[in-house]
Amino acid sequence: MIRAILRSKEFWQIISGLFALSLFGLYANVETRHLFAPVLGVMTCLAALLGILAARRRRMLRPAPLSSPLLSLSPAEFEREVAWILQRMHKGTRCEVTGRASDGGVDVKMWRGGQLAAVVQAKRYATDKVLPPAFVRELDSARRINKAERAILVTTGAFSTETKRLAQRLGIDLIAGAHLERLPSMAARTP
Repeated sequence: MIRAILRSKEFWQIISGLFALSLFGLYANVETRHLFAPVLGVMTCLAALLGILAARRRRMLRPAPLSSPLLSLSPAEFEREVAWILQRMHKGTRCEVTGRASDGGVDVKMWRGGQLAAVVQAKRYATDKVLPPAFVRELDSARRINKAERAILVTTGAFSTETKRLAQRLGIDLIAGAHLERLPSMAARTP
């Protein structure tokens, strides 16, 4: 908790404000200097208390991470699960898990009528992990190299705003967190 407070921007804004007040107190005239010390002490306590309450409130408002059964899968099992879900969601496709360490950023290939319809990258990360735009750039390169029509980036985590913008610009589909949790039941209902 102390590390989080020391890293917060608000904490350092309070400290810099108190520093400015103390400099003001040093230059105050002799008659009012004895009044300044108690006022500075009270203001310091109030500022610290407000900073701590603000930090606690932000923590309480943060959504609880998903306790996903997908997180209990190994990376290879997660890739197979993603392939199964996507195959059920996209009728007429056949999904192939590449299953290699040097897969070039492609974990699953979706085939339709003998043509490569999509390349998929599956990332099983903690639910509070935010994926940066580098993953989108890597997948876009893999799509071009494999000459696939589409690219899909799937994660148990989340995507940063920059990642979402880049994916939209490049035409890459993103599936994350809570939406990924609903896909198996949606796939089961798909006729």
